[in-house]
Amino acid sequence: MKNRIRKALGWMAPGAAQGAAVAAVVVTGFVAYNMGARSTTNGQDHDGSPTTQTVPADAQDADVIYTCPMHPQIQQDEPGDCPICGMELVPMETDGPSSPDGSASDVRDHAHGHVHDHGTNSNDNGILGYACAMNCVPPLPEEGDCPICGMEMQAVHADDNGGPDEVASERRMSMSPSALALADIRTAPAERRTAVRQVRLSGQLAVAEPRRAQVSADVGGRIDRLYAEFEGQSIEEGQDLVLLYSPELLAVQKEFLQAKRSLDNLADDAGATIRRASEAAVAAGRERLRLAGLAPEQIDEIASEGTARERVTLRAPAAGTVLERNFEQGDYVPTGGRILTIADLSTVWAELEAYETDLTWLRVGVPVTFTAQAHPGETFPGEVAYIDPVMRPATRTTRVRVDVENPDGLLKPGMYVTGQADAELAEDPPPIVIPASAPLITGRRAIVYVKIPERERPTFEGREVVLGPRTRDGYVVREGLAEGEQVVVNGAFRIDSAMQIMARPSMMSPDGGDPVPGHDHGPDEDHDAHDEHPEELAPTHDHAETPALAAEALDVALDVYLELTEALASDDHTAARAQWERLHARADDAGDHSLHELAETGAAAEDIATSRKVYHTLSNAMIAAVQEYGNPAGTTIHLAHCPMAFDWEGADWLQPGTQIRNPYFGAEMLACGTIEAEFASND
Repeated sequence: MKNRIRKALGWMAPGAAQGAAVAAVVVTGFVAYNMGARSTTNGQDHDGSPTTQTVPADAQDADVIYTCPMHPQIQQDEPGDCPICGMELVPMETDGPSSPDGSASDVRDHAHGHVHDHGTNSNDNGILGYACAMNCVPPLPEEGDCPICGMEMQAVHADDNGGPDEVASERRMSMSPSALALADIRTAPAERRTAVRQVRLSGQLAVAEPRRAQVSADVGGRIDRLYAEFEGQSIEEGQDLVLLYSPELLAVQKEFLQAKRSLDNLADDAGATIRRASEAAVAAGRERLRLAGLAPEQIDEIASEGTARERVTLRAPAAGTVLERNFEQGDYVPTGGRILTIADLSTVWAELEAYETDLTWLRVGVPVTFTAQAHPGETFPGEVAYIDPVMRPATRTTRVRVDVENPDGLLKPGMYVTGQADAELAEDPPPIVIPASAPLITGRRAIVYVKIPERERPTFEGREVVLGPRTRDGYVVREGLAEGEQVVVNGAFRIDSAMQIMARPSMMSPDGGDPVPGHDHGPDEDHDAHDEHPEELAPTHDHAETPALAAEALDVALDVYLELTEALASDDHTAARAQWERLHARADDAGDHSLHELAETGAAAEDIATSRKVYHTLSNAMIAAVQEYGNPAGTTIHLAHCPMAFDWEGADWLQPGTQIRNPYFGAEMLACGTIEAEFASND
């Protein structure tokens, strides 16, 4: 077996660094396998020689050992992590003290509901297959050594106490109460309640358009005096703003005064027709003065004085702040020229951007609170007053306007603000909502495991459900669940893994059938080729589907890509969107069309699952570019591989450190993967 392992290491490792990483994984698994498998063998080693139990006497007296939910052959007397998959070991009480030959009593597999006798390779009907401790291949029908790593395959038994086989439906499985407790399976009811979500928004403050006023020259003339001396000056309604000399306005005043004198000098016995004509001429002159920009009281002053003024004062139509000065003193203003812009800033608008996935939560009247960087620690209230009916295709966002009172003038137009709306779905009756940890989501499918009521043994059934929008702490369920049903909120992935091993319908295999494949290292006949050309083991990619990136695009995109990787590993869709948008801007600067399209698609992703699909294409492009042009980052980056991503097709990514942080699964399986290669910095 050692020779087989050395041979596997020889063709699996393309270089010294890769070989060390792979050797560490295999040796760790080999040691873990021997620790677990030999400790539960019925008093014999694999070669038939007697062995001793690895659980110390004090642990045997306590009847407590620690085992892995996914690899029950791992057993030890202290807490820790599984050396195979990294999961935390859980305590398990044995059925009694150790047998006289030193082997522990049968251990019930809490993840699958099976009893495993690791020292038996019998052909009983209860054996489901033979599995590799390193999960290199799916369970095989015959015993022997793993064709990949050379480890002895271990028997996988069916439940010997009325387990899954007693259940008629292939979508169900049952387990004993002790296995249920050991696997830490917890359920919660599907509730019909108001769906609430906190929608995050960002944008800028702007002037409220209805409170904006213009001071314009309705007749051409020269500005002899500009009383508004600077932008930002506060003014009152009716305050003098502009002293304008206008020959055209002077002529209009003279016509008005001539018409008024003619009316005043009419004889008392003048006919009615003549009087009406004179009154109409006066009214027309007054209207021309009003249209020239004079206020009614100014026209009355001209009429009472009976003298035309060479210069006319333009006054403020409303109180506010001077935002713009378009002319200076002494300038000639054409007819219609806008001299000043005034706005009342006691009320401002917050123009925020909402992603299309958030629009289902927003409506007019929803309260919004926001903060401004200029006033840390302070929050400002408002409510949605308007939602733009048109979406901006470049950013895939819609403008949402919030009216905000600003009596103290703390908020200035142009300030950057971030807000949040505690929104509710306006549905009657309320929708069914389940906790966020309940569904197993892969692509467009979502699976939940439902506890079947009134069963002597805990029994769970897999259901495919149609999910609605994500709430603050869960998901809306549109189809597939009834109110009150108990759904698994902790341990669903363990149940699903058991269903996969039993070749039943699961998250990864919707139709059941053969167990899902493991990480395929390639057929044996290719080993010699790998031995002769180890460099050929560098990850390959389908360049027909992977866009090629230029060296310039790699230089500007790599740091954003690494931050995007961390955001997806942290299950932070909001942060991932922000990195996609940064990448979109960088792509524009670099002029790279392929990167631009990828970033635009990623920024428009409706959920994190879609974002991860686009990220997969981006990762392939980035890896290919690093292999061709080298690593422009200032530090070493590592190539990691996860065999389970995308229905076991496998996927690669780049990350700065050696501790696996899986961007394709996040917290669900954060440590799933291995380091395959490293790229030193070009610097």
